[in-house]
Amino acid sequence: MQAKPRSSAAVSPTEQSKYRPTTAQQPTENATNEHRRCPGCESIIESVNVTEAVCPECHIVVSEEPISTAPRPRYEDSGSDSKAQAGSRVTHLYADRGLGVGITANVTTDENGTPLSATQRRVARRKPWTTRRTQQETRLDAALSEIRRMGTEYDIPDVELEYAARLYRKAHTAGLVAGRSANGFATACLLVAVRKSPLQLPVSLRELEEVARATEDQIKTARGVLEVRMEIEIPPLEPQDLIPKVTSELNIGVPVEQCAKTLLRAFRADDETDCHGFSPRTLTGAALHAAYDTVDCDNRPTLSQLSDTLRVSASTISQRKRYLLQYTGICE
Repeated sequence: MQAKPRSSAAVSPTEQSKYRPTTAQQPTENATNEHRRCPGCESIIESVNVTEAVCPECHIVVSEEPISTAPRPRYEDSGSDSKAQAGSRVTHLYADRGLGVGITANVTTDENGTPLSATQRRVARRKPWTTRRTQQETRLDAALSEIRRMGTEYDIPDVELEYAARLYRKAHTAGLVAGRSANGFATACLLVAVRKSPLQLPVSLRELEEVARATEDQIKTARGVLEVRMEIEIPPLEPQDLIPKVTSELNIGVPVEQCAKTLLRAFRADDETDCHGFSPRTLTGAALHAAYDTVDCDNRPTLSQLSDTLRVSASTISQRKRYLLQYTGICE
């Protein structure tokens, strides 16, 4: 049975107005067809008096204004009308890479001092950003906090701490930390970052062991895994790196410091000398003690003061001194 067609006379004027195009939908008299070319696929795009058009092939929005490739403006911190950019930098020293919410415990007001609502206080008490972390993220956060703590003890720069954190993340991702001490790996990674630093930081393994929460055997195991499994070469500590620290603590003059560095360079450059097994701290003390015999300088520290500062035996410094006295003619 076919339905009868509805006659136009039965449609009321109100219903007819629903199907009439509005003024915004009706094309204007001045409307012209514009042909644009997509910058991606170079297909032709037809548009009618619009500022933006969408390519039917690759769905790229084509605008009359070209896309700006200029860098983002950087505003200076000084000045009252400066525009500060919110958010902290991304760092490897935290498990969430520094993108956490940073809400303290038992908080009742926001940053502006406005009291929080009951819902906001309830959300702050739950702490979903810490309770919902996995066990691996918790262990990673604990190891990274250990790197930050040891770096604070010796004022290690952030660049070296970032390198140590990246190295620990690689070892953690490779599964080398499982079954071993995480604190030992944190100490070993920080040792690699300090030794490879271009700043020549005067931080030795003994000093890291004093502030580390891992035993000496755990640090040796982690160091061996980094050298064997990850093929990381850990350079030895150079005696020249310890001289600025000792001269600063004992108020040693610049001429003595320069002479001690010259003696060490000459001693290391001599192929006939066998310095295998010599401690860098002992050579540093011997070089400073021999430099005072060459350079006329007041306020000469005693041998016991050098041994206490370098934490080596005074007799050992005297024995190593005779190897450096043959190069004293270079400083004259």
